[in-house]
Amino acid sequence: MKNKLQIFNIIFNYKIGNYLKKFKGSIKRSIQKVFLLNKKNPSEKDINMSLSFLNYWSRNKNQINSKAIYHNILVDCMWNNPNYWFRYSLVRKSLNLFNSKEYALFGEHTNNLENLICNIFNFKSLGSLFNHSYPNKKDIFNAIKLMSNVKKAGDFLALKLPYNFPPSILYDGILKRQSKSTINLKDKNVVYYLAHCLSYLNKANKLFDKYKFDLIILSHCQEYTFASFAWIATLRNIPVYTLYGEFGTNRFLYLKNKKDLFAYPSRPNLDEINRISEEAKKTFIEEGKNLIFLRFKGKTNDVGSKYAYINRTMKISKRQICKINNWDFEKPLIAVYCSNWFDYPHSSGLKSYIDFKDWIDSILNLASKNKSVNWLFKSHPCDDIYPSLKGQTIAEAIAFYNLEHISLASKDWNGLDMINSVDGITTCHGTIGIEATILGKPVLVPYKGWYGHLGFVQNASSKNNYLKLLNSEWYLNTPDSYQIDLCAITAAIYFGKSSWQEFLLEDDSKQEKIYLNLTNNIIKYNDCLEKEMDCIRKWFKSNKKYFQVYKKIYS
Repeated sequence: MKNKLQIFNIIFNYKIGNYLKKFKGSIKRSIQKVFLLNKKNPSEKDINMSLSFLNYWSRNKNQINSKAIYHNILVDCMWNNPNYWFRYSLVRKSLNLFNSKEYALFGEHTNNLENLICNIFNFKSLGSLFNHSYPNKKDIFNAIKLMSNVKKAGDFLALKLPYNFPPSILYDGILKRQSKSTINLKDKNVVYYLAHCLSYLNKANKLFDKYKFDLIILSHCQEYTFASFAWIATLRNIPVYTLYGEFGTNRFLYLKNKKDLFAYPSRPNLDEINRISEEAKKTFIEEGKNLIFLRFKGKTNDVGSKYAYINRTMKISKRQICKINNWDFEKPLIAVYCSNWFDYPHSSGLKSYIDFKDWIDSILNLASKNKSVNWLFKSHPCDDIYPSLKGQTIAEAIAFYNLEHISLASKDWNGLDMINSVDGITTCHGTIGIEATILGKPVLVPYKGWYGHLGFVQNASSKNNYLKLLNSEWYLNTPDSYQIDLCAITAAIYFGKSSWQEFLLEDDSKQEKIYLNLTNNIIKYNDCLEKEMDCIRKWFKSNKKYFQVYKKIYS
């Protein structure tokens, strides 16, 4: 009886909370529509026409190979974004996937699109797994049992889940839902989220049994509702392709095995860089440096650089920072570049820390005892995009210590000025590691992340090693010319586009506004897109992990 009552309360609390969340979201969207009435936005007709054009365009056979390479394709329709429909259409046209059976899977936020998308693209609908995967009593009972010994965040990350699914992926998903700096285990919904994940995994596994998919196309793989499909597929050796996009280019990711779920974002390895000809390296070095300085000038289209370098215009210098904080100018000034607390801390394989908050807490604890340097913490620029943080902020964490040699950088300070003002920078795995190295600033990271393995930053081997280095004079080891050039090559591969690519995709964050120019851009840049599709076909055959890296190095 007690278990039944507990299960009822878990389901009831989740449903009430979810209803209130949806209600607030509906009110917010209604208010936004009122303010956007006079702004240029696509109508429902415009959207339908754009989607219909994508279907027509993607069904126009390429002349390379008209045979069906795959038979049963699972198409993730759980995320709705014009760029994602374009990216899928691009891959569809490249590989003639319309000759295969395309099965569409919808989600919580795309239920209302099921008829529209299936009718336009001629997909076979599998409905919404979100609706079909409401956890049953057994799932919730198993979740309660799993959570019985979980007392702290570290215990949650040590959970043994079915199919050996990584609890860190579920942790990040819960963190995002809670909008917290670290997981709140007192939240009554945590058990429901865990039960939901168990249900997703089981339903995904049954779906794979029934349909015998030989190709999985996903929009994301970092959240458990998406990652459950990627995980089960890799266990069955079914190829998974995640169609990301960033910096105006396609950022497709091939998941060959389980560990590839932690392989975001795109990055080259040293072997690939070493294989580049000396002449091409010189071109990449020049391109990489130019791209970084374009970011400093605010001339790139990604959201992060906009908030870091365009919106923050107040000039600042080390002398001014020291004057504001009453610091000795002669003391080294170390900047700690924080991450957005709940932006998937484990996505690049972080294991030495529980989450970003745990990482910052360890630095603050060390900094409180190390007065040989002054410590300047900088909040992440994307905090302005996600103002919904619930719980302790970085400002509050610093205020808790209330020490004269530890301070918070102003959000008004210009990003480039701040880099030039400090003597050393530590980051978990932010792009600042590349940007600062280009300027000759020493950078220290707590683990390899997505660029620590390349050697242009100081990469700690463990948590203890990181704290030992952080407590030393590591900031005196400035990068040499070889490391700066290596960093510039990485920047060119990571941020850059191929020489023949004339178009830049609009940022996904613009959402429905992308529809306004989508059809015209496809027509205008048809020749470039033909080259892009040729590259996609070659990349699929290559079994290389990152499309962006393949395109930059091999095309």
